[in-house]
Amino acid sequence: YYGTRSSTESFWLGMEDSAAIYKGYIFMTDNGGNLMCLDLNTLQLVWVQDTLDDSNSTPVLEIEKGHLYLYVSTSFRLGWRSYDTATVPVWKIDAETGEIVWHTDYECTTDDGVSGGVQSTIACGKNSLADYIYVTVAKTSDNASGVLACLRKSDGSKAWEDSSSYAWSSPVCVYNKDGSGKVLYCNSTGDIRLLDGKTGKQEDVLSVSEGVIEASPAVYDNYAVVGIRDCKIWGIRLQ
Repeated sequence: YYGTRSSTESFWLGMEDSAAIYKGYIFMTDNGGNLMCLDLNTLQLVWVQDTLDDSNSTPVLEIEKGHLYLYVSTSFRLGWRSYDTATVPVWKIDAETGEIVWHTDYECTTDDGVSGGVQSTIACGKNSLADYIYVTVAKTSDNASGVLACLRKSDGSKAWEDSSSYAWSSPVCVYNKDGSGKVLYCNSTGDIRLLDGKTGKQEDVLSVSEGVIEASPAVYDNYAVVGIRDCKIWGIRLQ
């Protein structure tokens, strides 16, 4: 696809996110800064939305009041838009038309080869957390910092933020039998953090590495499993 930053002479090929599929349609972001909706029966473009930058964020589908929406964000590749800071929006998008419903912006820094912005997939809350989405934003105030942001699905306003070292790990929502929810994510200094999903209060933190945890935790029942850069896989019991 040749978009606003590409032509037959200049383009970024490929996709580093995963695709989302609903009925006969596929949604994906590419390295050229495009969020695309294709008809799976014809492979024809239905709509395209500009995501400003190379994106590694898998679009997340959510049906709200009978209508399909997408939550997605983007990276900040050094030198593409800027060599110091750039705006990284978190978007809610109408999946039928590609129109932006709302966006919440973060000003991010970046490193060459270690991009800032959103490198993860957004988590949509269920049960007691049904009003919120959760997203890790890397390199928010400097190259070492980041936040886990809890945003309201209705308008993108910030319910709370957890500040720590930057994270590329996708957050995961976990739930008790009564439907109350917590949020689990890993950061770049080797911490696994567990937070109350409604308030952002830190419930627990476990340091398993002195280096970056890039992977996202997988959760089953009250266990979480995550691979780390130290060539280990950790299994953790959630309390």
